[in-house]
Amino acid sequence: MKIDRIQTGPTNCYLLHGEGGVVVVDPGPPGGGERVMSGIESAGVAPADVTLLFVTHGHLDHYG
Repeated sequence: MKIDRIQTGPTNCYLLHGEGGVVVVDPGPPGGGERVMSGIESAGVAPADVTLLFVTHGHLDHYG
């Protein structure tokens, strides 16, 4: 499995590349959407290839 890290400010977001698609783990704080999308594209992933958003816990810096 390939794993990419995307910095979303004070926290990190991860892309897990698997056979069924790509999982975005902890998409980051409010306002970080552009950084996440840019990181996804920089990793060579099309947004349509993302099959799941996974939030590890309910702190705002992990799911904004």
